[in-house]
Amino acid sequence: MNIQEPNEEINENNNENTNNQRAITHIITLCLTVCIMYILSMTIFDFGHVDGISMEPTFNDKDIEIAIYIKNKEFKRGDIVNIDSVALERSIVKRIIGLEGDVICIENGKFYLNNKEFKEDYIQDDVDYSKHNGLFVIVPKGYIFVMGDNREESNDSRNFGCICKTEVRSKVLITFK
Repeated sequence: MNIQEPNEEINENNNENTNNQRAITHIITLCLTVCIMYILSMTIFDFGHVDGISMEPTFNDKDIEIAIYIKNKEFKRGDIVNIDSVALERSIVKRIIGLEGDVICIENGKFYLNNKEFKEDYIQDDVDYSKHNGLFVIVPKGYIFVMGDNREESNDSRNFGCICKTEVRSKVLITFK
């Protein structure tokens, strides 16, 4: 009967070693994951949150966002971007409406882009642009014109002018509630 006792001791030691190895493996995996996420957040992905109601109904206040850093500063109309605004001295999230050379005009409560009334399916219907009547902008080279999707509540290029492309930090990919 004494023969079984050493085997039990060996089994207990093996189980203890296996548990220690698993714990070490989990700790190493966690550390590597944190390091990789940090590197990605500093080089490829930008993590942030929406502050305010200016992008409703697309994004809501406090939504978490994942964006990708923009290196080449090539944009498309409709891109949603994170901007480190010099004029506002803070970061903002807005949609690109006007690109270099575009003509922006607001007349009789309507928004015109390149002499055509601009209609968008992602904003609320019947937006009244009257408080910006008379706005006329030709977007300069190296700049973009941005607006929040909640047109009547957004502080955007209609108020502070065009944004220099170098102020754009990242392009929003997805958000989470």
